[in-house]
Amino acid sequence: MLIPTVEPFVFVGRDLDSGDAGQVYFQDIDSYREGIRHDSDGSNDQARFWSGSEKEINHIFEYETALDELMRCALRRRKTQPAR
Repeated sequence: MLIPTVEPFVFVGRDLDSGDAGQVYFQDIDSYREGIRHDSDGSNDQARFWSGSEKEINHIFEYETALDELMRCALRRRKTQPAR
């Protein structure tokens, strides 16, 4: 991970669909601020939702932890650059 991607999104819940077990759901911040929710009636074309196993989301960080990971990434990048 030398070039990270940072995108804010909102945790919206666990096991939101029938038959889910251990699934976590996230939504893009813009549609969340507009009031669109996972269970909203009508079209959610404007919203982006992500789901995955709660055991496999080690690439998602809370703000403070994300800052730590960005610093580790910067240090890794520095090691790969040739000396000047």
